[in-house]
Amino acid sequence: MAVPLGWIMLRLRGPYFAIGMLGLSRIAEKVAFAWESVTDGGRGLYLPPVLDLRTVYWAVALVTALLVGLTWLLDNSRFGLTLLAIREDEGGADNLGINTTRAKLQAFVVSVFFPGVLGGIYAWHVSYIDPVTAFATQVDLTAIVAVLLGGAGTVWGPLVGGVTLSLLAEFLWARFPFVHTGLFGGLVIVTVLFLPKGLVDAFRRCGWMAPGRTFLRRLAAREVALQPAPGTP
Repeated sequence: MAVPLGWIMLRLRGPYFAIGMLGLSRIAEKVAFAWESVTDGGRGLYLPPVLDLRTVYWAVALVTALLVGLTWLLDNSRFGLTLLAIREDEGGADNLGINTTRAKLQAFVVSVFFPGVLGGIYAWHVSYIDPVTAFATQVDLTAIVAVLLGGAGTVWGPLVGGVTLSLLAEFLWARFPFVHTGLFGGLVIVTVLFLPKGLVDAFRRCGWMAPGRTFLRRLAAREVALQPAPGTP
């Protein structure tokens, strides 16, 4: 489904794309409610219970490791450089001959596949799935906040942001059960305002993490090395 939908939606840019994707999620929820022969409508689907939760944990750990490894490969590849050029200046990349729609569609398909796998693991874990849970707006917003909190455009940012967000939410819920939602939202806003590049960038500036070595940095270093020394004819 990511191929035809992405081919249409990725022609939108900026806030129009975000609004379009949010509307598409709401349409999918209505379809899931109406398609009772497949989803059982609002009643949802009951699945066989998982007897050993360690299997679920290992499955999630495996998908997480694959995601981090794939992100690192993309970050250090020519395709990653193409995506970086599109992010910085899509119009300029288009003028240079890059098929921006095709590149974005490829990234879109890859980014959709693993959340689909994790959604299946989640349904397997809770032994129940319904349209409200599957298309909850909170899930969409949490994913965006996790990336912003960890650091967008970095390999470790989504992982760091997701773990930090989960631990923070559980801590506030346990200590302040009546106001935890407001406190959680306030802390996220403060973090985004004062750490616009995320926690990973803050860790690097503090020397707690090594600077990332992206393909672009290595390419720049290579170009510098190929430059003739001063005074050389």
